[in-house]
Amino acid sequence: MALMLCAARHVPFLNEHTQKGEFVRPVGVEMYKKTLGVIGTGRIGAGVVKRASGFEMKILCHDIYENEELKKNHNVAYVDFDTLVRESDFISIHTPLTDRTYHLFNNEVFDRMKPNAVLVNTARGGIIDEEPLARALQEHKIGAAALDETESKTSPLLGIDTCILTPHAGACTREASSNMSLMAVQNLLDVLELGNCEHSV
Repeated sequence: MALMLCAARHVPFLNEHTQKGEFVRPVGVEMYKKTLGVIGTGRIGAGVVKRASGFEMKILCHDIYENEELKKNHNVAYVDFDTLVRESDFISIHTPLTDRTYHLFNNEVFDRMKPNAVLVNTARGGIIDEEPLARALQEHKIGAAALDETESKTSPLLGIDTCILTPHAGACTREASSNMSLMAVQNLLDVLELGNCEHSV
């Protein structure tokens, strides 16, 4: 949600230039009552859907497995990938990187997206083909992007004002770190006491 808001309203760009005493105000877009497309509705994707409800967004989802709780309580619609790409103002990616999802977002997909669309990826870098994304941003085919992981440290997205890049930092909070530690200890206790644990890999 933070990346979505920052990309929509150009927050890093505004901060950078205001710190220099340069008062430039690029026009952003609002999230309120826009259409959000969520790729992958597991635990994290479902969490995004629930938080987006506060913005009264229309929510489209795409996943092999449909989340019945989201459909019932958050009025989401499951649609095919092409419909989600064409109709979404914001797209948030929460799918694993597999042979099927490698470069799922490519030149053809960017051509079908809305011209002011905001693309957010907090999953894996390889899901997005970064060369055509860089071109799409530079040629204003889409509005903005925010990626929490890239395929390489020399990404072609470096230096593009309408692209936010972070170092896979989504779980870098005090709360997440504490919860991971507690889960690890609980896993250990469960294995020792029960012979198995809920979060085995």
